[in-house]
Amino acid sequence: MIYQIIQPHPALKPFVKEYMLIHFDFRGLVGERPSKLLEARAEQSIILYPSGAFTKVNSVLNKRLVIPQPLYKASC
Repeated sequence: MIYQIIQPHPALKPFVKEYMLIHFDFRGLVGERPSKLLEARAEQSIILYPSGAFTKVNSVLNKRLVIPQPLYKASC
């Protein structure tokens, strides 16, 4: 299991308190795996929206897909 608190870059400190990294490794576990009991609350999540069009690149298939700008604007 990994449980680590990571401090953000100094430029992000006014906006981000900390990052929490949690990772469980269930390989080798015999029987039923434990389930996640509670989902994160909305204030514990971060959602990032692109401000304009961007290009999605798949280097394995050598394909590029231009994703258009969203019709909505995220409010801050």
